[in-house]
Amino acid sequence: ILLIKPAWRTLSKSQFVNHLAVFMSWALREALWKIERTFQEYFLSTALNQASILAHVEDREYLPRKRTPSSGSGTITNNGTSVLYLPAYQPFSSDADLDYVTDRALSLAAGEAAEVEFSQMVKEEIVHEVTEEKPFYEILFDKALTEKIHDFTVQVDLGYGYEEWDCSRLFQNANEGDHVYDEFYTHAGQTGIRFGNDYIGTILPVGTSVKVSLWLTDGETYLAEGQSLYPVGEVLDASGQVANMEAITTEAITDGQAKESVSEMRQNLQYWPIYNEKLVWRDDYVFFIKRAVANILWINVWGETEAEAIHGPRFEFINKIFISAYAEDRPNLETEVMSALSDVHILNRKFEWA
Repeated sequence: ILLIKPAWRTLSKSQFVNHLAVFMSWALREALWKIERTFQEYFLSTALNQASILAHVEDREYLPRKRTPSSGSGTITNNGTSVLYLPAYQPFSSDADLDYVTDRALSLAAGEAAEVEFSQMVKEEIVHEVTEEKPFYEILFDKALTEKIHDFTVQVDLGYGYEEWDCSRLFQNANEGDHVYDEFYTHAGQTGIRFGNDYIGTILPVGTSVKVSLWLTDGETYLAEGQSLYPVGEVLDASGQVANMEAITTEAITDGQAKESVSEMRQNLQYWPIYNEKLVWRDDYVFFIKRAVANILWINVWGETEAEAIHGPRFEFINKIFISAYAEDRPNLETEVMSALSDVHILNRKFEWA
């Protein structure tokens, strides 16, 4: 090409042109390498960029582990002369301006003390008005809120007062008209909720009010034993006077957990069917039950083939799944297990506690 250009003819075989060609080949190689590396972000096994990993998270309907609050015991003493009533989740604050709530309601006579469990959480409410009637209407939470979420509940007002709706994971258990929502996590790192399409779940009419009550936590925090906590807002006793009360920690408030990191998400996504409970469709009932009911020490699940090997062929064994399990101090274990299984719509199968 250079030989046919008069201005370059004398330089066409020079060291300058030779090095220029080498430089251009390096630039081309760099560009090709970057294209190949970018293409590798499409695959979870070779993805490295946070944006790519979060895109895989959303594609697989994966829900990252939320923060867990630090918790520990404390004592509340009524130093006043009148009865003191405290509701469940009464907010308190520490010297470090961390928020705490109690685990139960209290009624304390004058001079009485009681032990409660404190958790490092604070409640925040979001009220959203539906602006468009459409299938799978979505509400996204701010990224800053998403980072602190421990748990949340969803209430919907369809014109006759707020009613708490249930979470139906991937709408697997939802039917037409059910008052349910699904939770999802976006590639932008935001938690959101999604409503149905009138075939699975209900479409929300325009003007519907949705109230989300969020429990937010700082996750990994520490408050030593013997520290004071102070009630948030004005707390009155039964006589209408400002309560004279004292709250002291009797053990360290700790053991909170951080939100799942992106690197953890990348690892856990290798096993994503487990985490969105799809494995129950693949007959992994033991895993499903142990996730639904805590503290099971022993469990066995078997089906038609195993039952017939013991008792011989019987019509009543067809399409039947047998469950036997044990947990300490859980007299209602059978009810809890069968209730968890009843929430899963598995066609043409029956469950029996043994």
